[in-house]
Amino acid sequence: MSPYIQNNRLVFKVGARPVPNFVMVERHYFKGKLIKSWEFKVDFCMPNSVNNWEAMYDLPPMKKELVDEIVSNKYPSESDSFYFVDGKLVMHNKAKYTYYNDSE
Repeated sequence: MSPYIQNNRLVFKVGARPVPNFVMVERHYFKGKLIKSWEFKVDFCMPNSVNNWEAMYDLPPMKKELVDEIVSNKYPSESDSFYFVDGKLVMHNKAKYTYYNDSE
């Protein structure tokens, strides 16, 4: 088990049509290098529904030096999130992150 945990929360509303095979692919980068990647799947989202999705998961093992550098905010961490419905890309989101050590 990793000593580092990521917590993600996503709230989304579905329109009048059902959403089959919803997939989110999330990739995190530091200094342009992929450091973690996940894929999440939801088989079906009902029409006209508001959906809350939350996931807490262990981060992959990383060297202490890399973690210290990420937390020091010397360079922003970035992510790409890709959202697919029935195999078709429907949205792409880019984000920048800062991390901190809450035990200090």
